Amino acid sequence: MKKKVKILMLCMIVLVTYTGTSYGWFGKKNKIDWPSAEVTEENIRAALSQKPSIDPLWKDSNFAEKITKIEIIDHAVEPGQKIINIWYETGDAWDETDLVKNVGGTTILINSVLFQNDKVEWVTIFAQAKMTDQYGNTELEPVVKICITREIADKVNWKGLAEKHAGSDPGNIYRIADDYNIHYGILRHVKLDKVRLK
Repeated sequence: MKKKVKILMLCMIVLVTYTGTSYGWFGKKNKIDWPSAEVTEENIRAALSQKPSIDPLWKDSNFAEKITKIEIIDHAVEPGQKIINIWYETGDAWDETDLVKNVGGTTILINSVLFQNDKVEWVTIFAQAKMTDQYGNTELEPVVKICITREIADKVNWKGLAEKHAGSDPGNIYRIADDYNIHYGILRHVKLDKVRLK
């Protein structure tokens, strides 16, 4: 009996040690010190997969797993600075208004993380959805684009912006953005009394 207990204890110790050293194998992402990390696709994915410090009410859940493309460009005017373009597939939404709210919240979340790194100068989010054309063909295409530069990001209190987005003003992220665009097929159905874009 004592031998079985010892073997069981040894197995438990091995399992705990194995789980602790290879935690990333079980779906958890390895930690990254994003503020001082090199700006690479792998590091961006790792940073966006970590638990964020803010959690907007309106957002696309698990957006980090739905990123379809990341593009990193050297800034032409600011040496060493990076422009990041991220494409991700939006999640389910009740309607076009909710879709626009969700993309806004996801943009707040992404930017609150990425702008912690001083090498990030500009972030553009392209939210993609399946759109069907007049011939019945369905394709994944960008439906909302939101651009934020370092100049704007440095003025933002991301936690306060997330709270405002969840409360009375989910359109605020669009109004403070350097640029945004919403596909006409989506925009024409957005309830502008619920999401004030201008």
